[in-house]
Amino acid sequence: MNNVIQQSEVDSRSEEKQRKTKKKKTGAKKVGKFFAVGGLVAALAIGGYAAAKGGIDFSKILGTKESKLANSLVEEYTVDGVFNAPDSVIIDRAYDCRYCDGEVLAQAMSSSNVKYCEIFDEYYTMDGRDIAIVTLEGEKVESVKPEKLVVNGATIYMAPAGYELEGDIAIRTVTETVVKVVPKSETGDYSNITLEGVRNFEIINIDERQTKQFSEMNDMVLIVDVPDNAVLENNQCVGALNLVPKNR
Repeated sequence: MNNVIQQSEVDSRSEEKQRKTKKKKTGAKKVGKFFAVGGLVAALAIGGYAAAKGGIDFSKILGTKESKLANSLVEEYTVDGVFNAPDSVIIDRAYDCRYCDGEVLAQAMSSSNVKYCEIFDEYYTMDGRDIAIVTLEGEKVESVKPEKLVVNGATIYMAPAGYELEGDIAIRTVTETVVKVVPKSETGDYSNITLEGVRNFEIINIDERQTKQFSEMNDMVLIVDVPDNAVLENNQCVGALNLVPKNR
């Protein structure tokens, strides 16, 4: 990827980065996801925080590109109406980079009918309602066709390793852990949650959270948040997507 930032900008950004104090992400997801940042984001980095702070008006130039970035991100990381930002972002620079305007991101959420959104341990909904993140564990039955052999005129079915035969079908039971995001129950009872394809499940954790409204993103900017004193390794650095105030 071509480096579109002049050296003087790199130095000034590095000095600014040293002055920042970032919060630490306290939440940890069980399954990590990586998201490579490049292409359009590299072009957006020309404006950097100047655009975020209002020093330069990039809205007309970058609006369409940022909308594409936001829509692509929301589409990729939304499952059943729940958006979870990737745990890690890979970027080819060792300083923070603007991804898109928060208002553009909020519009992408609304147009994609996102019900719940999580970014950097902050939760958002359309109306700012309280939610519950419920973790359930149960059994899921998987079935496959067994190997079919004909030996001396006899038909023999052979199940793959770990499966058992039930007639001419091979099945196995696996433990399935599912996380559901639902409105907070006033009584604390979440027994009415249903899981398709999972049986004998039980609730193993309930995490009730307050959320912010999507509209609160309007005064924010989504950035690739790179740790202080980060160093490029093989021209790559690991950061995280984070919403920060435009005037920070």
